[in-house]
Amino acid sequence: MNLVTFFRDIALGTALAGLAAVAMPVPTAAQRTVVRAASPDTSLEVGVGKGTFVTLPRSITDLFVVTPGIADVEVRSARELFIYGIQGGETSFYATDAAGETVYEATVRVTRNIDQIREMMRLAMPGLDIEVQTVGGVTFLNGTVPSPEEVGEVERLVTAFTGSQNIINRVKAATPQQVSLRVRFVEINRNLTKNLGVNLQLLNEEDGFIFGLTRGREAVTGPAGDPFVNTPDTGGQFEIGGNSLYGIGDLFGLDFNVAVDALAQDGLATVLAEPNLTAISGTRATFTAGGEFPIAVSNGLGGVNVQFKEYGVMLDFVPTVMADNRIRLQVEPTVSELTDAGAVVLDGISIPALSTRTVTTTVELGSGQSFVLGGLIRNNTNSAVEKTPLLGDLPVLGALFRSQSFRRAETELMVIVTPYLVKPVNERIATPLDGLRAPSEAENYFLGDVGAPTEEVPVSAKDGGTTPARPGFSID
Repeated sequence: MNLVTFFRDIALGTALAGLAAVAMPVPTAAQRTVVRAASPDTSLEVGVGKGTFVTLPRSITDLFVVTPGIADVEVRSARELFIYGIQGGETSFYATDAAGETVYEATVRVTRNIDQIREMMRLAMPGLDIEVQTVGGVTFLNGTVPSPEEVGEVERLVTAFTGSQNIINRVKAATPQQVSLRVRFVEINRNLTKNLGVNLQLLNEEDGFIFGLTRGREAVTGPAGDPFVNTPDTGGQFEIGGNSLYGIGDLFGLDFNVAVDALAQDGLATVLAEPNLTAISGTRATFTAGGEFPIAVSNGLGGVNVQFKEYGVMLDFVPTVMADNRIRLQVEPTVSELTDAGAVVLDGISIPALSTRTVTTTVELGSGQSFVLGGLIRNNTNSAVEKTPLLGDLPVLGALFRSQSFRRAETELMVIVTPYLVKPVNERIATPLDGLRAPSEAENYFLGDVGAPTEEVPVSAKDGGTTPARPGFSID
């Protein structure tokens, strides 16, 4: 911070006259306002390119200006100063007498020319009551305008006129803007499962020798539940899975039962939820599509109280329409579902857990623009091998003595949000029941009709139009 010291010798009257004669001229835009200092400490506000005269209670000898680049001073006489603004900001003035005592101390705030801004607003937007204030180089706008479009127009005019970006726009619209929010939850689950195993049974009827291996999903059983049986001769039942290759016969005098269990599963599941909600700019809106499940909670007196917990698709957002019809969104979408993973058993009652996916964020975008709030890609891979020691390690033939399972699960979740600036349509709004009449008995029994449409009924003049109204909102 620069400190500039001005010393003026005012002991002689001739010197005072000469000082007044050589003083710099007052700015042409200056405004002559005499301020008589009643106390040494005061505050003073001047505009850029304007100034004011200060009449002091007694003569001064020294004058200090903290930041002359913001405001400066011209000494007209020993008791009269002229203070004028150069650029927006704040500085301080100090004036002392010959004894070193403070005669005048002031905090000077240099602001934009508020009168010129108000005059510009009166000419550019007549009939609007816009209040303009400046504090510390920041311009505040307050008032009410008929439409949201004029809110941004007020800020653009003041910004162009002042050349400053330090503007806080608190102007509100008499008819607040409405925002319709469309949220899409897209989740894709893909599962791949592969199993391979061998069930082998050998039976020697003469010696009563039985040998077998079970490495598949299903074992070979007989009518009495015996694990191994000679199916061709005894009529036993050979139970196998729906994805098994099996064979029954005689080999080298031995009866054999063989089942090769091979399974490959490839599944794809898609879950899509699209909640839509409309709210006024600046207000909170919530949406819930789901249910509630009971939770038993001890009341501390030996009893149990029941509380309910919500689950399903939930949406919570606060839209704010900014200048240029930009939309600022505070949005929190949530998808939750009941699951047995993490369930708690209390007094013999199983309380399910919740699987929850939620996103909380604040973004700014235009009407009709989309963005992805959050994305999740998860891959789970499980592989297991079961084998008979030593035999399962043999090359080629070892496949008969081992079982393999492989599982891979892929999950991808995306949350896509699209806001729209909307306004109500006319009074007549089409519904799915318009033009629908109940069928007659003959149409119902013989033709299988459940509903017969009639001709579309046009909108009458008294309903506000000559064409059928589109359902919902009109999107700007």
